[in-house]
Parts: sequence; C-alpha cells; structure tokens
Amino acid sequence: VRPLPSGRLRPGEALRFSWGTALVGLIYLGWSINVLTALVVASSLASYVFVYT
Repeated sequence: VRPLPSGRLRPGEALRFSWGTALVGLIYLGWSINVLTALVVASSLASYVFVYT
C-alpha cells in the first residue's frame, strides 16, 4: 500500500525525506566521484522534478 494515499505519511514528511536523501546523495557523489558529476546528476534530478512531474 502506498504511504501517501493511505495517509500513513504526511506530504511534508515525504518532501523532507526526499530532499534530504537527494542532498545526502549529491554530497556523497561529489565527495566520492567529483563535483562535476554531482552537478550533472543535480540538473538531471531538477529536470525530472520540475519538468517531468
């Protein structure tokens, strides 16, 4: 069962979790690979969030 439609998770909690995991992932990617790769992934993520959805 999906947590948002079923009411087990509030939208604000889901938003904080998604932004938090994205931020941690981008920081880790920039640290472990390089900053350019993290920037490319960040732009891809932004285009997915703001254009696709």
